[in-house]
Amino acid sequence: MRKTILIIFFSIVTALAVYLAIKLHNSSKMSKVYKYDYFTVNQIKYGLLSGDKWTIQVNNIIVSQIDSFNFSGKNKAMLQRQINGILNRLFTEVDAVLHKPQEKTMDKIKYKVINAVVDVDKFRAEIPRFSSAIVSELEKTKNKDQLKSLLKEKVTGILNAASQDTLGEQFATMKKYGTTNILQFNNLIADRTQVLREEQQKLGYILIASLVAVLLLWLYILKLKKYYALSFLFSVLVSFLALFIGVSLPMIEIDARIAMLDLRLLSSHIIFQDQVIFFQTKSIIDVIHILLLNGKADAVFVGILILMFSVLFPVTKLICTTVYLFSKKGSNAFVRYMAFNSGKWSMADVMVIAIFMAYVGFQGILDDQLADITVHKESINLLTTNRTNLQTGFVLFVAFVLYNLILAEILKKITKNKQAATAQPA
Repeated sequence: MRKTILIIFFSIVTALAVYLAIKLHNSSKMSKVYKYDYFTVNQIKYGLLSGDKWTIQVNNIIVSQIDSFNFSGKNKAMLQRQINGILNRLFTEVDAVLHKPQEKTMDKIKYKVINAVVDVDKFRAEIPRFSSAIVSELEKTKNKDQLKSLLKEKVTGILNAASQDTLGEQFATMKKYGTTNILQFNNLIADRTQVLREEQQKLGYILIASLVAVLLLWLYILKLKKYYALSFLFSVLVSFLALFIGVSLPMIEIDARIAMLDLRLLSSHIIFQDQVIFFQTKSIIDVIHILLLNGKADAVFVGILILMFSVLFPVTKLICTTVYLFSKKGSNAFVRYMAFNSGKWSMADVMVIAIFMAYVGFQGILDDQLADITVHKESINLLTTNRTNLQTGFVLFVAFVLYNLILAEILKKITKNKQAATAQPA
């Protein structure tokens, strides 16, 4: 009966761990796709560093200023002075042409007749009346609208800039989600990633609770010597699954962005939001894959070290501990060494500390760098944000390391109990 209950319990825990591993793996893959698509659409080169985005906002501001323009008393007086100056220069040019010495006899006669009839100074005296009439014509709605339309057309032509998204990457990504603008896309991705984040946290807590349940059961199993091997085999299977989840899920997410740039121009605001400067999210397996494919000797060497100490050593240790327990004639030196003495070489715990320290380091560096570009002034307000954070993969890898350390202590206790039983007289 005890054996049956133990088998049922461990079968349920193992099946649950398999289910959680698959769900977490798929959820992580989907979350990574959403986040990289978000980065694609919101990366700074398509926003703050893209001329067409500035063009659109500046053009809208200037067009708004043109549309809101009306002739006030001050404007009319200034415009009339400008027209007066232009007409004065025009009549001066006319007078200079009329009094220019002529070489041909017919030209001399013609210009003398014109000078006798036309008195430029009399026309010059009428300049204020001419300019007033011109201003009155410009004030008419039809003429004013034509003038505004001409100004807007010229401004749009001057400010025109090419889009940085020459491949249509931004539009194609938004289209994939059935969205037509960046705000709609960002809200959709934010909702979906939030759902996945909550799901991963819930599944992660269930897996950790399963590991704790297995360890607590060992308090009872240690009293049942004949079930050691079977129970330890299932415990190792659960440990394998925890290791798989820990190394395949993202450990750390580095996210540095400009939360908002607010620049005042002509009593209006040029605003850019959520401009992603840098984004990366990697699991241990991702890092190993990148390093091994890098091709450079130093990167490949580091990739092999991480693979050995974070994956191969823990796996080999788990296999050897199981072989040791099931071996009736005693295991060879290698199996015994890996089962009892390889802990200091597996260095999975060191990897946990290294990842945590890397997180602390990245967090500090990004905070310092982003603080340097943060600006708070009357005409410009630039806010930066550092969203670097540890992911579910890190928590589950820590859980695996602690679970494995306790399993190693359980193995020592099992061995001690077996040796004590063997030493007892028949």
